[in-house]
Amino acid sequence: AEGLTRECCFITPPLTRITADEAFDAYQRQTIGGKTGVILVDVRDPEEVYWTGQPAQTNNINLKDGQTLTPEFYKTILHPGADPELQFHWGMARVDDVSSLDLSPISFNVPIEFLSEESNFEPVLNPGIGSGILDLIDEFQAEVAIYYCRSGRRSSIGCYWGYCKDLVVTLASLDNYEIEAFDDVNNVEINGIGGFQGSSYSGRYNGYRGFPDRLTPDDAVDAASWMDAGLPIAIAIPPMTLDTYRDVFELPFACREDPNVSPVCKAAVQIPSPEDHKDDTPKLQGYGH
Repeated sequence: AEGLTRECCFITPPLTRITADEAFDAYQRQTIGGKTGVILVDVRDPEEVYWTGQPAQTNNINLKDGQTLTPEFYKTILHPGADPELQFHWGMARVDDVSSLDLSPISFNVPIEFLSEESNFEPVLNPGIGSGILDLIDEFQAEVAIYYCRSGRRSSIGCYWGYCKDLVVTLASLDNYEIEAFDDVNNVEINGIGGFQGSSYSGRYNGYRGFPDRLTPDDAVDAASWMDAGLPIAIAIPPMTLDTYRDVFELPFACREDPNVSPVCKAAVQIPSPEDHKDDTPKLQGYGH
């Protein structure tokens, strides 16, 4: 990957488009489409990940009355409104009744580009992206790698995956299936409707991206992004990398049920107690929009 440039390769491997909800379930169950071993790969730059957030799982919901709820598959969905609620497998919790959430990041950061002082903070292609992805897949023996960026464009560009074109893995991208990045019905540039935050829909939401229930009936396409889905996110913590994951990584739900269900479970052999990093765990503001 050392010689990788923007102009070098235009081969697009088979890329399956899935929604954030499908990606979360695939990760927690560690299986999709008959394959086992699922990892999430964030190709945004580290600063972007830190300040806008990253996908997470909800290990526990801590209520003000002292109760602690553990959602099945560590999945919660935020439903905004006058009285916002968190949905989980057997019910709802009013946000006003929640004291804190115990969240853990679930994606790995392998950036396409870096910002550096040497480049006057202009994006510079990461020459190690190919080897970084290969190292992740090798570490976890993953059969499925799900990529995402802010809105789905960077993670869908075949040039960046040219180095990985011979891998026997399923490449997936958070996006809304076969929808293109231009809405012909409303004649607006939607700039990708998947990824972590989705589209700004030509500024119709005052520039904001990614919050649940923002779509109106006249929208021709549905966003597929992580934040639009209301899934848990962790904000203002360093991106998880292959070098740092053992400090913060919590097992996917399926691994708790059966450690042999996926090679990802077997690879994560040094999982710390949640108490070891509880003070650093993002709280309810991890859902910030």
